[in-house]
Amino acid sequence: MLQKLRNRAKSWVAIVIIFFLALSFALWGVQSYLGHHTADAKVATVNGKAITGKRLKRAYKIAEYKWRISHRLALPSSNDRAILKARVLQMLVANEILSGAAQRAHLTVSKQQAALWLHDFPIFQQDGKFSWSRYQNFIDNFASGSEVTLLKNVQEDLVNAQFYSAFSDSDFILPHEIKRIEQIVNQKRSVDYLLLEKTSKQPPISKQQISDYYQQHQAKFIQPERVKIAYIILSSEEVQKHVNVTEQDITQAYYQHTSLFTKPARYQVIYWDDQASKWTSPKWIVLNQLEKIDQQNLLELSSGKTFTLSAKHPYKKLKLLKIKSQQVIPLKKAHLKAKLLAKQKKLQQNWDNLSQKLAELTYMHPKELKTAASQLGLRLQTSDYFTREGNKDGITAIKSVLQASFDPETLDKGNNSDVITLPDQHLLVLRILAHQKSNIQAQKQVHDIILKQLQATKQREQTQILARQIMSSKYSALKKILKQHRLIWQHRQLERQDTFMSPVVVEQIFSLSPRKPWHGMWLDNNRYLLVRLRHIQTAKASIEPGKIPKSFKSKWHLPTAYGEVAALLYERRLWQKARIVVDPLYHKQQSLQLSNMDQQNKPD
Repeated sequence: MLQKLRNRAKSWVAIVIIFFLALSFALWGVQSYLGHHTADAKVATVNGKAITGKRLKRAYKIAEYKWRISHRLALPSSNDRAILKARVLQMLVANEILSGAAQRAHLTVSKQQAALWLHDFPIFQQDGKFSWSRYQNFIDNFASGSEVTLLKNVQEDLVNAQFYSAFSDSDFILPHEIKRIEQIVNQKRSVDYLLLEKTSKQPPISKQQISDYYQQHQAKFIQPERVKIAYIILSSEEVQKHVNVTEQDITQAYYQHTSLFTKPARYQVIYWDDQASKWTSPKWIVLNQLEKIDQQNLLELSSGKTFTLSAKHPYKKLKLLKIKSQQVIPLKKAHLKAKLLAKQKKLQQNWDNLSQKLAELTYMHPKELKTAASQLGLRLQTSDYFTREGNKDGITAIKSVLQASFDPETLDKGNNSDVITLPDQHLLVLRILAHQKSNIQAQKQVHDIILKQLQATKQREQTQILARQIMSSKYSALKKILKQHRLIWQHRQLERQDTFMSPVVVEQIFSLSPRKPWHGMWLDNNRYLLVRLRHIQTAKASIEPGKIPKSFKSKWHLPTAYGEVAALLYERRLWQKARIVVDPLYHKQQSLQLSNMDQQNKPD
C-alpha cells in the first residue's frame, strides 16, 4: 500500500495525505507559542470523541495566517472570521470521522512505513537526497522536538489516506460505461444564441434616487486621509552639470594616486614540473600571483637561482630568469585615466558639499523650500493628492516618501522632512502643502459617480428583463420582440473543445439539458449572451468493446476516476452516520452553525 502511495506521489492521494499532514503540522506549529494546557471545554463531539476549544483555536490561528498570506496580509472581517472558523471546525470533524472509520476497519501503518514516507517527503529533500538537518529542524520547530509525536501523527494521516487509495486502486469500469463516457465526451450540441447590447440611451434617474443611494451607501464615499506635498530633488545629474576639471586638477590627481599609474615589477620564471620531469616554458608573473612566503623568497632571489615553492603551489620549484622593475606610466599616456579620476573626485566633493548644504538650508528654513531651491538651483515641484497607500508609480510610490509625508513632524507641525535618499541615490526633501482628513464626501461631489452607477444598473436590469421576456415568450410573441429590438438568432454547433466561445460559455452550454434549455450570462459590462439549446448529437462509440480509447488514457485513468467517486460517496455516508454534536454555548458565542458551513468543503 505504501509503495502505491509513493508511486502516485503527484496524484490526488498525495494531496489528501499532504492535507492531513499539513493539518497535523499546523497544530504542532503553534504549541510552542501556546505552551502547556489542560483539558478545556469541548466545542463539538464526533462519535463521542471531543474536539476542544483550544484545539480549534490552534487550528484557526494557522488557518487565519494562511488566509492573510493569500489576501496580502489584510485582516479578515468579522464575517470572514466566522466562515473561517466554521471551515476549520469542519476540517477537524472530517479528520475525526475518517480516523474513527479507520480504527473500525483495523487499518494500520507501521512506524517503519511512516519513517519511509517521511524519508521521501519533498520538504526533507535537498539535492535529491534526504536531509537530516531539514528533518531535525522541522521536528524542533513544528513537532515540539519529538520525533515520536511526528511519527505517530504521520501514521494516523497515512491510515486515513488508505481509504482513498483503497477505492481508487480497486475499482473497475465496465464496457458499456466506457462507451457511454465516450459518447458524452465527444457529443456535439446545436445552439441558438443572441447577443444583447446594453442600450446606449441613458435611463432617467431622479434626484430622489440619487439621494437615496447616497444615504444607503455612504461607506462607499469615504474619502481617506490625503496629503499634497512640495519637494525638491538633488540628483547626481544636476551635480555633474557643474563639474569642470582643469589641467591642474588632472595633474594633482595623477601625483596623489601614483600607485594607480604604476606598472608593478614583473618576473620571468620557469617552474619544475615533477610529473613531466622538466621545466615549464618561461612565464611573466607579478608578486601577488604567489603566496606571501613565496613572494618574500622571490624578492631575495637573484637571476638563475631557484627555490622550493610552498605546499599550496601546484609546482615544486621556481627558477628566476629576468626581472622588469616597476614602471610609472607618464602623465601624457595616463592623461585620460587621470582626468576621469579627477572628475570623479570633484564630483564626490561637490555632491558632499551640496547634500550638506541641502540639509542645512532645509533645516534653517523649516517652513519653506524656496530658499533651498533657489540657492541650489533646484526646481520646486508639487504632487497630486495621495493617501497613505501611495500611488502605483512616481515618488509617491516610494515607502520612505510616504513615511515622511505622514510623519507627525511634517504632517502636524508643518516642518520640512529630513533628507530622504531615494532608490536611485538622489536626495529629496518634502513638506506638506495641503492635508485633507478622512471624511465622507458631500453628495454634490459624488453626484456624477452615483448617476453613472444607477444608470449602468438600470441598463443591466433592462437587458435582463428583455432576456427573461425572450425566454418566456411563445413563438409569435418572441418573433415580435426580436423584430422590435432588431435581434437575429445566430446558430452554432459546438464541441467541448470549441474555441469559438470562451471556455466558461462552452462549459455552461454543455451543462444545459432539454428541461432547462436556456442560459444567460454577462460577457462584459455591455454585452449579455443568451443561449438556447436546440439539439444534442450523441457521438458514436469508436472503440472495441471493453477497450479504453487512447485519448482517454492521456486525460483520465477511468477506473481511478470511478474509485474517487466511490470514495466520496463512502465519505458522504460516514458523514450521514456520524453523531456530530456542536456545543450550544459555542453556537451562541461564535454565531456559527455547523449546518451553515461552506458546502463546497463537504462531500456532495
